[in-house]
Amino acid sequence: MRGKIYTRAEADRMVPLLRTIVRSLRSLHRLIHRKQGDLLQEARVRDDGRASLGKERDLARLRDAARACVAELDALGCFLRDPIVGIVACYADVEGEIVYLTWQVGADSFDQFHTLDQNWMERQPLGAC
Repeated sequence: MRGKIYTRAEADRMVPLLRTIVRSLRSLHRLIHRKQGDLLQEARVRDDGRASLGKERDLARLRDAARACVAELDALGCFLRDPIVGIVACYADVEGEIVYLTWQVGADSFDQFHTLDQNWMERQPLGAC
């Protein structure tokens, strides 16, 4: 285990910042996916099987920007669980147990959790802790 252990209140105070970071990351993810498809299509069409260097550089810049967003999450002690849906987790102490709190774009707070030995897809609603 690595990272800060938050209380639910501390984690919830991060939500506005997380919302900004994850929305950017989701947009970047969509752009990267689209650009990769464009590059593959262009490489199929060109005689030399390569895409233009400018487009490859654009894709590299998008990937760098996405990595910077993930680094921001890491610096906060958060983990990106799903870039498409926009799910983030962080460690928290809930009733004396260290768990992952999870937040999803569109939610106003961290409202789900799962134990450290569970997958994020096994998350459960967080009661009024």
